[in-house]
Amino acid sequence: MKLVNPDGTIKTVFFRCNERGENYTIIGSKSTFKGAKFWNDNPFDAEDLVKREDGKRRKFTRRQMAERFKDVTPIVQTTETPKKKTKENGNTKQFTLNTY
Repeated sequence: MKLVNPDGTIKTVFFRCNERGENYTIIGSKSTFKGAKFWNDNPFDAEDLVKREDGKRRKFTRRQMAERFKDVTPIVQTTETPKKKTKENGNTKQFTLNTY
């Protein structure tokens, strides 16, 4: 699957590059458009900040991402709610949350 759609939008934020075998996360996006007419903005000129699983960050334009990430697999992120633990302390119960 390609990461960038033909209209310049991104399909997924968390993905694995099958060519390089590493996981990536898009952590930011910024428009580089400088004109007065915002409707002339081109999504292919936007800059995206991409973080690799080892912590290295790089900026890519959408055109560069379309060329570089041609074979990706989306990663499904699951969100788990922290579970509460109770402790008996005399007459009161103390709740502590697990932090991950």
